[in-house]
Amino acid sequence: MAPPSAGGGGGAGGPGIVDVSLDPQCNGANGHWNDTISACSCNGLYYGEFCQNMHCPDWDPAADTPMDCTGHGMCVKGKCLCAAGWGQKVGALGANVCEDAVCPIDCGKHGMCKGNVCVCQEGWQGPACREPKCAGDCNGHGQCTFLSANGPGECVCDYGFKAPDCKGLALYQMLFKCPNECHGNGLCMNGKCVCQQGYSGIDCSTVICPEGTSGPNCEFRACPRDCSGYGMCFNGECACDEGHQGSDCSIPMQCYEACAAICLPDLTGERCEFCKGQCLTLAHSAVVGKHSPMISRFGTLQVSQRLNRSSKMPLALLAQRSGRTADKVTKDKGKEHAGESLHLSMNATHPSRHFRTNRRALRHRRHKEVSAVQTVTHRHVEVSSVKIGRY
Repeated sequence: MAPPSAGGGGGAGGPGIVDVSLDPQCNGANGHWNDTISACSCNGLYYGEFCQNMHCPDWDPAADTPMDCTGHGMCVKGKCLCAAGWGQKVGALGANVCEDAVCPIDCGKHGMCKGNVCVCQEGWQGPACREPKCAGDCNGHGQCTFLSANGPGECVCDYGFKAPDCKGLALYQMLFKCPNECHGNGLCMNGKCVCQQGYSGIDCSTVICPEGTSGPNCEFRACPRDCSGYGMCFNGECACDEGHQGSDCSIPMQCYEACAAICLPDLTGERCEFCKGQCLTLAHSAVVGKHSPMISRFGTLQVSQRLNRSSKMPLALLAQRSGRTADKVTKDKGKEHAGESLHLSMNATHPSRHFRTNRRALRHRRHKEVSAVQTVTHRHVEVSSVKIGRY
């Protein structure tokens, strides 16, 4: 009997009978037509009406319960698709027929499969050993993550906690804190800021401007000596207060006239400081340096009148009052005038010696040679010099 073949209406079989053969060759090499059984006889592992299917390599038709893939998978076109947990051990030979218990997924480079479970290396976790693992899961004070591609998991701790497990406080939390955290312009060392170059202050907030500049951002010109603390700086020029003068406001107002010629060429020189010191010393003295022109004139008139009266008195009367002869009086008057001249010369050369030795006389304004020193407490802006002589 020949294999069935496709045909049209009518023919040897009579009207309405059709001979049908889907694959009279039984899929070529997969099988052949058997006239005895009037069906395809399949070769090897092929099966099906037309030998179109194929069993997997472990198929045994003689077994009590023949099955593909050891019953742990599905055979598709002769290959096993294993169920989870089944497959072929690493290193085993032959086709995979799902007969070995294996891990559900590949354990990768950082794990080993044992008893259907991946045993991961230190620092790795998860079903396939692809997730980071940290000690104590960072104790709730950090995040466990990878810091390198193939490195183990490490904790990235929250602020204030220390590695490796974020359990304890960081060292900087136990040290003394610096003010304003040094504004980011220095290092905090045991509660004190060590400022970097260009900054100063307890919190490194003060900018150290280059020489010749000033201002918060060093955008203005600096004033000489910062106006000595007696004025305000306006773009390089000092506006002094009422009591001081000079380009750096360092000369007191009451000393400007006396010390300007010395100080203006060199405001920081020794001679300038000496001049200002002498001036201020005299200005604050209750005895020396107080001059009243009116009282000076009165003192001059009194001394002059007394000297005139003695000079106009007849020699005979002077001799009678003093008990000396006229010649003796004339000689004594000459010596007196000579002594007065010498005394005036010495006082002019060493006025300080004169004031020390005659302080009591100055208080009473009875000294003949000093006519212009006011000894009462009467304050004037001007500091006068001591005038010595006869008027």
